[in-house]
Amino acid sequence: MTADLDDLRGAFAELTALHGWAPLQTPRSLLLALTGRVGAVASLVQWEAEAGPEAVSPELRDELADCLVYLLALSDALGVDLVDDAVTRIRGAVERGRP
Repeated sequence: MTADLDDLRGAFAELTALHGWAPLQTPRSLLLALTGRVGAVASLVQWEAEAGPEAVSPELRDELADCLVYLLALSDALGVDLVDDAVTRIRGAVERGRP
């Protein structure tokens, strides 16, 4: 299955409605949730040797997925088009890096 950002938004909206979390999804709370999940990713990899995709644990996959969910929810809550802004930023870096 290949899901896109709209699929992710829909699934998260369904989970949010199911648990009544909408009032709790302020930019501040989403940022704190994202920070916590990034910390969980760091704790999973901090003592591990560098490894490729074959060494990714289910726990790491779950935490990375949570990071994406909270980052997307935060950007949506702030009215930021994250994909467009990221592409613009990367293209700008490419242009600045050209000789």
